[in-house]
Amino acid sequence: MTGATLRGLYINLARSPERRERCRQQLADHGLDHCYQRLDAVDGQAARVDHPGTPFTPGKLGCWLSHLAALKAASEHPGHTHILEDDFQLTARFPAFIAALDQHTAEVGHWDILFTDIDLAGMFNVATMKTLVARVNALSAAGRLALDDAKPLYAAGNSSYIVNGASAPRVYQLMREGLASNLPNDLWLRKLIREEKLRALVTLPFITTVNASFSDSTILGNIGNSNPSILFATLFRRSLAADADTGALLATFKQHLGKMPPINDRGMIYAHLVAHFMSDDFKTY
Repeated sequence: MTGATLRGLYINLARSPERRERCRQQLADHGLDHCYQRLDAVDGQAARVDHPGTPFTPGKLGCWLSHLAALKAASEHPGHTHILEDDFQLTARFPAFIAALDQHTAEVGHWDILFTDIDLAGMFNVATMKTLVARVNALSAAGRLALDDAKPLYAAGNSSYIVNGASAPRVYQLMREGLASNLPNDLWLRKLIREEKLRALVTLPFITTVNASFSDSTILGNIGNSNPSILFATLFRRSLAADADTGALLATFKQHLGKMPPINDRGMIYAHLVAHFMSDDFKTY
């Protein structure tokens, strides 16, 4: 399967024309506008009329229903479908990857979903993150991409994922069942992956990431103001993308960190200990 037979859908609210234009321009810049199209996102506020008693905020309900609409469209398409939220950022590696998607997936066996970017599990496990960073560094230095099992890495997020055409009807049905679970759609997806009802892979390095508009989320609001921890985690997530400008991301991280109150001495000592754990000078004991 080549990029010409892969169909892409990007989810975008009618009231977000600036995001729509960024999506359109980015796809055109990468020569992909012929195989990607906009999918009108569901307005969660309006949809609450048809979902009385829903525990979801309008943003989360709209997200659920929008992804279900995208998955329904994928289930009716004979090829693979790439589903994107409208805060995506394609890397330079992305067009070549999807043009040779079947070659990349030929040796991994059956797969249902292929993430090109995720929120990471294990963020508080220093050893896990050190291993992940080392793997991405090595792959980047060699100019290589790998497809890893997403089960131990996936915490949340469905800003960019490819649905296998052969699996799409089953993926759609499994996700439809989750709407009544009271879980956000990405956490229901995580449950399916961890229970091995779906097999998911993730590209390392990530071949998409999120752009600056992610910080002003339709669901979470202005993340920098409401939860800087998510902002910091997202900067780390963006650093794992292919060809990421890690120097600029680090500078942004330090800029935001500098605006925060200082932590106590013991906390700072531990922070430096973690930095040592991540360094090449660390020795097991």
